[in-house]
Amino acid sequence: MKQTTLIFLAGLVLSSSTGAAADQFYVTVAVECSASKPELGVSFHAYWNEAGEKAIALAGKGVVDPRALVSFTQDAEGKYAIRTKSISQKCVLGKSKYEVTVAPLMAPRFHPEGFCAARIGAIATIKMKGRLVASEGVDACTETGFVTTEIHISPDRPVSFQRIPAEKFYAVG
Repeated sequence: MKQTTLIFLAGLVLSSSTGAAADQFYVTVAVECSASKPELGVSFHAYWNEAGEKAIALAGKGVVDPRALVSFTQDAEGKYAIRTKSISQKCVLGKSKYEVTVAPLMAPRFHPEGFCAARIGAIATIKMKGRLVASEGVDACTETGFVTTEIHISPDRPVSFQRIPAEKFYAVG
């Protein structure tokens, strides 16, 4: 075996023998289209550890898990390639047709083995007739400033956003 493989295996044994595991942070994005109101809502939700696993397992229609939109591969030299995909949903409110695209969002300098490696955030982009209406996201790592938790769109009102301090977003459960 190569020396790097042995080091990796030794590290894996040491980390698993201590019983300590890194906390896992989960973000989900819920897209709700209500033609009867009429309103389009996009909301970002945060969970730690088992609560996140449960939320994803119970996620219904319109809920996106950004982790499912990311794949990592590692080459022989140990370099990672990150591939992402997105999911789009349509929402018709009266004569207005919106397209909501949800994609994963990683923190600046994200690395699968580095700080915030267990955190995949999300970005939601909303367009009408190809024109940008709103684009907001949470990288799931930046714990300062403000985080957008909700976007509301209605054909006869301006776009509204709900933002909370990042510390509050990450202090869930």
